[in-house]
Amino acid sequence: MIKKLIPITLCLVLTALVVTGCNFRPKPVTIRTYVIASNVKIPEKLVSKPYPYILILSPVLGALPFRTQKILYRSSDVTLGPYLLSRWEFAPTHMLMVKMLDAISNSGLFKGVTYRATGALGNL
Repeated sequence: MIKKLIPITLCLVLTALVVTGCNFRPKPVTIRTYVIASNVKIPEKLVSKPYPYILILSPVLGALPFRTQKILYRSSDVTLGPYLLSRWEFAPTHMLMVKMLDAISNSGLFKGVTYRATGALGNL
């Protein structure tokens, strides 16, 4: 009788170990992303008649910490370290360029506004 109980007991112990082992898996990591939001309300039309020019915007240049999606903190006087679970949705310089394009195009000052990378011809 005892010889029959040993395999059953061993199977129950192994099953219990396997089932409890599933509870010790690390929890999934959630990375938060941040966006630069613009809460500025721009009047739909600032002028009655827009300038007859097409404005071409160049890329926004910035220091290296602003051209990356990593959110950085100062770890010493000369070094920067990235936060592990926080990121920008896009690089801050890119988000600034998008916000600037939207604000200028919504202002109605120019006939058209676009990026230089599109290859469009413009006056300014």
